[in-house]
Amino acid sequence: MRILSRDAYFEALETTRRAYHAQYRALYASDLGAVVLDPLLMRIPIDDHMVHRGDGVFEMFKCVEGGVYNLSAHIRRLASSMDALGLRLPVSEPKLVKIICHTLQASGLRDAAVRVYVSRGPGSFGVSPADCPQPHFYVVVSTLSSGFMETHPTGARVGISQIPVKPGYFATMKHCNYLPNVLMKQEALVRELDFTVGLDHEGYIGEGPTENFGIVTADRRLLFPSCDRVLAGTTMVRVLELAESLVETGVLREAGYGRISPEDVYAAAEVLIVGTTTDVTHVSQFEDCYWDEMGPVVRALRELLLADIQHNEEIRLDFAAHLSEGE
Repeated sequence: MRILSRDAYFEALETTRRAYHAQYRALYASDLGAVVLDPLLMRIPIDDHMVHRGDGVFEMFKCVEGGVYNLSAHIRRLASSMDALGLRLPVSEPKLVKIICHTLQASGLRDAAVRVYVSRGPGSFGVSPADCPQPHFYVVVSTLSSGFMETHPTGARVGISQIPVKPGYFATMKHCNYLPNVLMKQEALVRELDFTVGLDHEGYIGEGPTENFGIVTADRRLLFPSCDRVLAGTTMVRVLELAESLVETGVLREAGYGRISPEDVYAAAEVLIVGTTTDVTHVSQFEDCYWDEMGPVVRALRELLLADIQHNEEIRLDFAAHLSEGE
Protein backbone atom coordinates (compact mmCIF):
# COMPACT_ATOMS: atom_id res chain seq x y z
CA MET A 1 0.00 0.00 0.00
CA ARG A 2 1.44 3.38 -1.00
CA ILE A 3 1.91 6.12 1.55
CA LEU A 4 1.80 9.46 -0.20
CA SER A 5 4.03 12.41 0.49
CA ARG A 6 2.57 15.90 0.04
CA ASP A 7 3.90 16.14 -3.53
CA ALA A 8 2.77 12.61 -4.40
CA TYR A 9 -0.66 13.34 -2.97
CA PHE A 10 -1.24 16.21 -5.40
CA GLU A 11 0.03 14.10 -8.27
CA ALA A 12 -2.41 11.33 -7.34
CA LEU A 13 -5.19 13.86 -6.85
CA GLU A 14 -4.85 14.99 -10.46
CA THR A 15 -5.69 11.46 -11.64
CA THR A 16 -9.12 11.76 -10.00
CA ARG A 17 -10.25 14.64 -12.24
CA ARG A 18 -13.56 13.80 -13.97
CA ALA A 19 -15.75 15.48 -16.60
CA TYR A 20 -18.50 16.27 -14.08
CA HIS A 21 -16.06 18.42 -12.11
CA ALA A 22 -16.62 21.12 -14.74
CA GLN A 23 -19.94 21.85 -13.02
CA TYR A 24 -18.18 22.88 -9.78
CA ARG A 25 -17.00 26.43 -10.26
CA ALA A 26 -16.08 27.95 -6.89
CA LEU A 27 -15.89 27.09 -3.19
CA TYR A 28 -15.42 29.44 -0.26
CA ALA A 29 -14.28 27.68 2.92
CA SER A 30 -14.28 29.61 6.19
CA ASP A 31 -11.24 27.73 7.52
CA LEU A 32 -9.26 28.96 4.51
CA GLY A 33 -10.91 32.37 4.39
CA ALA A 34 -10.60 32.21 0.61
CA VAL A 35 -12.19 30.96 -2.61
CA VAL A 36 -10.94 27.85 -4.40
CA LEU A 37 -11.59 27.43 -8.13
CA ASP A 38 -10.04 24.03 -8.85
CA PRO A 39 -12.71 21.36 -8.16
CA LEU A 40 -10.04 18.91 -6.97
CA LEU A 41 -9.22 21.28 -4.11
CA MET A 42 -12.84 21.69 -3.00
CA ARG A 43 -12.46 19.52 0.09
CA ILE A 44 -14.09 19.41 3.54
CA PRO A 45 -12.15 18.07 6.57
CA ILE A 46 -13.05 14.44 7.19
CA ASP A 47 -13.48 15.18 10.91
CA ASP A 48 -16.01 17.95 10.26
CA HIS A 49 -19.10 16.70 12.09
CA MET A 50 -21.21 17.61 9.05
CA VAL A 51 -19.38 14.83 7.18
CA HIS A 52 -19.61 11.93 9.61
CA ARG A 53 -22.64 12.93 11.71
CA GLY A 54 -24.76 15.08 9.39
CA ASP A 55 -24.41 17.82 12.01
CA GLY A 56 -24.99 20.93 9.95
CA VAL A 57 -27.54 22.90 7.98
CA PHE A 58 -27.64 24.23 4.44
CA GLU A 59 -29.51 26.30 1.89
CA MET A 60 -29.63 26.09 -1.89
CA PHE A 61 -30.69 29.04 -4.05
CA LYS A 62 -29.99 30.27 -7.53
CA CYS A 63 -28.57 33.17 -9.45
CA VAL A 64 -30.36 33.91 -12.74
CA GLU A 65 -28.91 36.40 -15.21
CA GLY A 66 -26.82 37.95 -12.47
CA GLY A 67 -29.65 38.19 -9.93
CA VAL A 68 -29.53 36.18 -6.69
CA TYR A 69 -33.15 35.11 -6.23
CA ASN A 70 -35.02 35.18 -2.91
CA LEU A 71 -31.80 35.34 -0.89
CA SER A 72 -33.30 37.02 2.18
CA ALA A 73 -35.81 34.17 2.54
CA HIS A 74 -33.02 31.61 2.36
CA ILE A 75 -30.92 33.51 4.90
CA ARG A 76 -33.90 33.63 7.30
CA ARG A 77 -34.48 29.91 6.95
CA LEU A 78 -30.77 29.21 7.40
CA ALA A 79 -30.86 31.19 10.66
CA SER A 80 -33.94 29.27 11.81
CA SER A 81 -32.28 25.92 11.05
CA MET A 82 -29.12 26.99 12.89
CA ASP A 83 -31.18 28.01 15.93
CA ALA A 84 -32.83 24.58 15.98
CA LEU A 85 -29.41 22.89 16.13
CA GLY A 86 -27.77 25.44 18.41
CA LEU A 87 -25.35 26.52 15.69
CA ARG A 88 -24.01 30.01 15.21
CA LEU A 89 -22.70 31.55 12.03
CA PRO A 90 -19.07 32.64 12.62
CA VAL A 91 -19.64 35.83 10.58
CA SER A 92 -22.41 38.41 10.44
CA GLU A 93 -25.22 37.98 7.92
CA PRO A 94 -24.08 41.03 5.89
CA LYS A 95 -20.59 39.51 5.74
CA LEU A 96 -22.07 36.20 4.60
CA VAL A 97 -23.91 37.98 1.78
CA LYS A 98 -20.64 39.62 0.70
CA ILE A 99 -18.90 36.25 0.69
CA ILE A 100 -21.72 34.75 -1.40
CA CYS A 101 -21.41 37.59 -3.92
CA HIS A 102 -17.62 37.33 -4.00
CA THR A 103 -17.78 33.55 -4.59
CA LEU A 104 -20.30 34.05 -7.38
CA GLN A 105 -18.06 36.68 -8.95
CA ALA A 106 -15.09 34.33 -8.78
CA SER A 107 -17.10 31.55 -10.46
CA GLY A 108 -17.73 33.68 -13.54
CA LEU A 109 -21.31 32.38 -13.75
CA ARG A 110 -24.33 34.64 -14.23
CA ASP A 111 -26.61 31.59 -13.99
CA ALA A 112 -25.64 29.42 -11.06
CA ALA A 113 -26.75 27.16 -8.25
CA VAL A 114 -25.45 28.35 -4.86
CA ARG A 115 -25.26 26.25 -1.72
CA VAL A 116 -24.36 27.50 1.74
CA TYR A 117 -23.43 24.93 4.39
CA VAL A 118 -22.94 25.72 8.08
CA SER A 119 -21.35 22.83 9.96
CA ARG A 120 -20.55 22.07 13.58
CA GLY A 121 -16.95 22.05 12.39
CA PRO A 122 -13.99 19.67 12.80
CA GLY A 123 -12.67 18.46 16.12
CA SER A 124 -13.19 14.72 16.53
CA PHE A 125 -14.89 11.64 15.17
CA GLY A 126 -17.22 11.57 18.17
CA VAL A 127 -20.83 12.62 18.44
CA SER A 128 -20.46 15.44 20.98
CA PRO A 129 -20.84 18.98 19.61
CA ALA A 130 -18.52 20.12 22.42
CA ASP A 131 -15.63 18.49 20.55
CA CYS A 132 -15.80 21.14 17.83
CA PRO A 133 -14.09 24.44 18.73
CA GLN A 134 -15.87 26.52 16.08
CA PRO A 135 -18.52 26.12 13.36
CA HIS A 136 -17.34 26.22 9.77
CA PHE A 137 -19.24 27.34 6.70
CA TYR A 138 -18.86 26.78 3.00
CA VAL A 139 -20.28 28.50 -0.09
CA VAL A 140 -20.38 26.37 -3.23
CA VAL A 141 -21.20 27.69 -6.70
CA SER A 142 -22.02 25.27 -9.50
CA THR A 143 -23.65 25.42 -12.90
CA LEU A 144 -27.43 25.80 -12.99
CA SER A 145 -29.29 22.96 -14.66
CA SER A 146 -32.28 23.51 -16.90
CA GLY A 147 -35.69 23.71 -15.24
CA PHE A 148 -37.68 20.50 -14.97
CA MET A 149 -40.43 21.62 -17.36
CA GLU A 150 -37.85 22.55 -19.99
CA THR A 151 -36.54 18.98 -20.06
CA HIS A 152 -39.89 17.31 -19.24
CA PRO A 153 -42.52 19.40 -21.07
CA THR A 154 -45.31 16.87 -20.48
CA GLY A 155 -44.97 17.22 -16.70
CA ALA A 156 -43.89 15.12 -13.72
CA ARG A 157 -44.79 11.55 -12.82
CA VAL A 158 -45.24 11.20 -9.06
CA GLY A 159 -45.94 8.31 -6.72
CA ILE A 160 -46.49 7.79 -3.00
CA SER A 161 -43.30 6.95 -1.17
CA GLN A 162 -42.93 4.07 1.27
CA ILE A 163 -40.21 5.98 3.13
CA PRO A 164 -41.52 7.45 6.41
CA VAL A 165 -41.52 11.24 6.48
CA LYS A 166 -39.32 12.96 9.02
CA PRO A 167 -40.91 13.88 12.37
CA GLY A 168 -42.05 17.49 12.53
CA TYR A 169 -39.03 18.73 14.50
CA PHE A 170 -36.60 17.43 11.88
CA ALA A 171 -38.89 18.07 8.90
CA THR A 172 -39.09 21.79 9.58
CA MET A 173 -35.34 22.46 9.51
CA LYS A 174 -33.00 22.10 6.52
CA HIS A 175 -30.28 19.95 8.07
CA CYS A 176 -27.61 17.87 6.37
CA ASN A 177 -29.03 14.45 7.24
CA TYR A 178 -30.82 13.75 3.95
CA LEU A 179 -30.85 9.95 4.02
CA PRO A 180 -34.70 9.71 3.88
CA ASN A 181 -34.66 12.12 0.94
CA VAL A 182 -32.01 10.04 -0.83
CA LEU A 183 -34.07 6.88 -0.34
CA MET A 184 -37.18 8.62 -1.68
CA LYS A 185 -35.30 9.62 -4.83
CA GLN A 186 -33.89 6.12 -5.18
CA GLU A 187 -37.43 4.77 -4.89
CA ALA A 188 -38.57 7.11 -7.69
CA LEU A 189 -35.74 5.89 -9.93
CA VAL A 190 -36.59 2.24 -9.29
CA ARG A 191 -40.25 2.90 -10.09
CA GLU A 192 -39.32 4.96 -13.18
CA LEU A 193 -41.02 8.04 -11.74
CA ASP A 194 -39.73 11.59 -11.55
CA PHE A 195 -40.60 12.14 -7.87
CA THR A 196 -42.14 10.43 -4.89
CA VAL A 197 -43.96 12.19 -2.06
CA GLY A 198 -44.15 10.93 1.50
CA LEU A 199 -47.11 10.58 3.83
CA ASP A 200 -47.13 11.71 7.46
CA HIS A 201 -48.12 9.51 10.40
CA GLU A 202 -51.81 10.27 9.78
CA GLY A 203 -51.66 9.40 6.10
CA TYR A 204 -51.64 12.96 4.75
CA ILE A 205 -49.36 14.22 1.98
CA GLY A 206 -45.97 15.48 3.13
CA GLU A 207 -43.25 16.47 0.68
CA GLY A 208 -40.90 15.14 -1.97
CA PRO A 209 -37.14 14.59 -1.66
CA THR A 210 -36.42 18.28 -2.33
CA GLU A 211 -39.80 19.63 -3.45
CA ASN A 212 -43.12 20.81 -2.03
CA PHE A 213 -46.33 19.28 -3.35
CA GLY A 214 -49.67 21.03 -3.82
CA ILE A 215 -53.08 20.76 -5.43
CA VAL A 216 -55.75 22.97 -6.94
CA THR A 217 -59.11 21.66 -5.80
CA ALA A 218 -62.18 21.40 -8.00
CA ASP A 219 -63.59 24.48 -6.23
CA ARG A 220 -60.43 26.50 -7.08
CA ARG A 221 -58.48 26.42 -3.83
CA LEU A 222 -54.67 26.23 -3.96
CA LEU A 223 -53.44 24.08 -1.07
CA PHE A 224 -50.02 23.03 0.22
CA PRO A 225 -49.36 20.86 3.32
CA SER A 226 -49.04 22.80 6.57
CA CYS A 227 -45.51 23.89 7.47
CA ASP A 228 -45.58 22.09 10.83
CA ARG A 229 -45.27 18.84 8.88
CA VAL A 230 -42.94 19.79 6.01
CA LEU A 231 -40.05 22.11 5.30
CA ALA A 232 -41.35 25.60 4.55
CA GLY A 233 -40.01 25.77 1.02
CA THR A 234 -39.00 29.28 0.02
CA THR A 235 -40.49 28.75 -3.44
CA MET A 236 -43.74 27.44 -1.94
CA VAL A 237 -44.03 30.48 0.31
CA ARG A 238 -43.31 32.81 -2.59
CA VAL A 239 -45.80 31.03 -4.88
CA LEU A 240 -48.51 31.51 -2.25
CA GLU A 241 -47.66 35.21 -2.08
CA LEU A 242 -47.86 35.49 -5.87
CA ALA A 243 -51.12 33.51 -5.88
CA GLU A 244 -52.87 36.33 -4.02
CA SER A 245 -53.13 38.17 -7.34
CA LEU A 246 -55.10 35.21 -8.70
CA VAL A 247 -57.39 35.32 -5.67
CA GLU A 248 -57.96 39.03 -6.23
CA THR A 249 -58.95 38.45 -9.87
CA GLY A 250 -61.19 35.49 -9.02
CA VAL A 251 -59.08 32.81 -10.71
CA LEU A 252 -58.66 31.23 -7.27
CA ARG A 253 -61.04 31.26 -4.32
CA GLU A 254 -58.19 31.04 -1.82
CA ALA A 255 -54.54 30.06 -1.46
CA GLY A 256 -53.06 28.59 1.69
CA TYR A 257 -52.19 25.53 3.72
CA GLY A 258 -54.17 22.49 4.76
CA ARG A 259 -54.19 18.73 5.12
CA ILE A 260 -54.15 16.88 1.80
CA SER A 261 -55.01 13.21 1.59
CA PRO A 262 -54.18 11.00 -1.40
CA GLU A 263 -57.92 10.98 -2.13
CA ASP A 264 -57.83 14.79 -2.31
CA VAL A 265 -55.07 14.51 -4.91
CA TYR A 266 -57.07 12.05 -7.01
CA ALA A 267 -60.03 14.47 -6.97
CA ALA A 268 -57.92 17.58 -7.69
CA ALA A 269 -58.39 19.71 -10.78
CA GLU A 270 -54.64 20.38 -10.99
CA VAL A 271 -51.55 19.11 -9.19
CA LEU A 272 -48.18 20.81 -8.91
CA ILE A 273 -44.68 20.53 -7.49
CA VAL A 274 -42.67 23.62 -6.55
CA GLY A 275 -39.05 24.11 -5.59
CA THR A 276 -35.87 26.06 -6.23
CA THR A 277 -34.81 23.75 -9.05
CA THR A 278 -38.29 22.78 -10.28
CA ASP A 279 -39.92 26.25 -10.16
CA VAL A 280 -43.65 25.47 -10.71
CA THR A 281 -44.01 22.04 -12.29
CA HIS A 282 -47.18 20.47 -13.68
CA VAL A 283 -47.85 16.99 -12.30
CA SER A 284 -49.21 14.83 -15.11
CA GLN A 285 -49.44 11.59 -13.11
CA PHE A 286 -50.02 10.73 -9.45
CA GLU A 287 -50.01 6.97 -9.02
CA ASP A 288 -52.74 5.83 -11.48
CA CYS A 289 -54.39 9.25 -11.88
CA TYR A 290 -53.52 11.45 -14.87
CA TRP A 291 -53.77 15.13 -15.88
CA ASP A 292 -52.76 15.35 -19.52
CA GLU A 293 -52.62 19.12 -19.87
CA MET A 294 -51.16 21.81 -17.63
CA GLY A 295 -54.15 23.54 -16.03
CA PRO A 296 -54.82 27.28 -16.06
CA VAL A 297 -53.87 27.87 -12.42
CA VAL A 298 -50.57 25.98 -12.61
CA ARG A 299 -49.78 27.77 -15.87
CA ALA A 300 -50.54 31.17 -14.34
CA LEU A 301 -48.48 30.42 -11.22
CA ARG A 302 -45.58 29.24 -13.36
CA GLU A 303 -45.66 32.44 -15.40
CA LEU A 304 -45.85 34.58 -12.25
CA LEU A 305 -42.90 32.82 -10.64
CA LEU A 306 -40.69 32.90 -13.74
CA ALA A 307 -41.41 36.62 -14.16
CA ASP A 308 -40.59 37.15 -10.49
CA ILE A 309 -37.25 35.37 -10.92
CA GLN A 310 -36.49 37.23 -14.15
CA HIS A 311 -37.15 40.66 -12.64
CA ASN A 312 -35.62 39.93 -9.24
CA GLU A 313 -33.84 43.05 -7.99
CA GLU A 314 -32.96 41.98 -4.44
CA ILE A 315 -29.30 41.37 -5.26
CA ARG A 316 -27.70 41.88 -8.66
CA LEU A 317 -24.11 41.04 -9.35
CA ASP A 318 -23.06 44.66 -9.12
CA PHE A 319 -20.12 44.10 -6.84
CA ALA A 320 -19.43 47.78 -6.45
CA ALA A 321 -22.55 47.80 -4.29
CA HIS A 322 -21.52 44.81 -2.16
CA LEU A 323 -17.75 44.55 -2.24
CA SER A 324 -14.87 46.92 -2.16
CA GLU A 325 -11.73 46.00 -4.07
CA GLY A 326 -9.74 43.32 -2.28
CA GLU A 327 -12.38 42.67 0.38
